Amino acid sequence: MKNILFLFSFFLLSTFCFAQTENFADLATELKKGSELHYTVNTGSTSYAFIVKLESINFPQGITFEYSLMSSSPKNAKVTMTDEALQAAETMYNFFSGEDIELEDRVSVFLSQAMFENENPVRIKLDINDPEFTNFYRSNDVDVLKTNIGNISTRSLVNDDLNYKIEYADNAACPLIINMDLGWTVKLDSIKL
Repeated sequence: MKNILFLFSFFLLSTFCFAQTENFADLATELKKGSELHYTVNTGSTSYAFIVKLESINFPQGITFEYSLMSSSPKNAKVTMTDEALQAAETMYNFFSGEDIELEDRVSVFLSQAMFENENPVRIKLDINDPEFTNFYRSNDVDVLKTNIGNISTRSLVNDDLNYKIEYADNAACPLIINMDLGWTVKLDSIKL
């Protein structure tokens, strides 16, 4: 009887543990050349699609992607982030001009290692023309985002004074930005592998 009870308990525990981890996506291994990230941008007065197609991804050595903004003035171009940017950048690139660009000191769509690892406050310039840094504080909460490729564990950087939030994949090998609210929003809708 004890053996049967032990086996039953072991089976339930194993099933519970397996169920907790089986549906989590590892973006560092799943995102590859050709993967597409489909976002929606909302400025308050308009909403449009922002599609990122990865050309190469080797975090933190370098990432290149093509983007398509499906706004009233559509834009398409290529962004390359260097290893320097992916490791140490404290500035974001959020306003897409429709021209190819290589970022050596800014990041886009992904956080840099500095943004991911720095202690509070995490200082970020939201645009290269911003006169000063905005202080963000890492939330202690870990959330789970359900996506079409599996669950993604997420964390957030927040600035309560400005009501800003940057939600990102809690994965040092691939800190993909999931949602951002900076007075305008960008939200990941789906991932096509």
